[in-house]
Amino acid sequence: MKLKKNTLNIILVVGFLLAVSIGTFKLVQNARLEGYIAERNNVCANLSLALSDEEGIDECYCYYEGFKTGNQAVDEQTMPLCACECVVNGTSYTVGLIEPRA
Repeated sequence: MKLKKNTLNIILVVGFLLAVSIGTFKLVQNARLEGYIAERNNVCANLSLALSDEEGIDECYCYYEGFKTGNQAVDEQTMPLCACECVVNGTSYTVGLIEPRA
């Protein structure tokens, strides 16, 4: 009986450690993803300013979107897509710029 109880305790401890490990991995993965998205948003914001300064363009607003490449989650495998909504001579245009992978 004592052997069964020890086995059960070991299974519970291993299960707990596995759950903690998975949770820690998810936290690190989420932190990386948040940093990645913040970096992409910064690139898009700078592009907004640059395009708005161009002659002939009334205004531009760019923002980050993930263009999925078949993966289930938005992650580093997702192509960075900077979508821009611009007004040129009173006409609105929407364009998407995909950043090429190195």
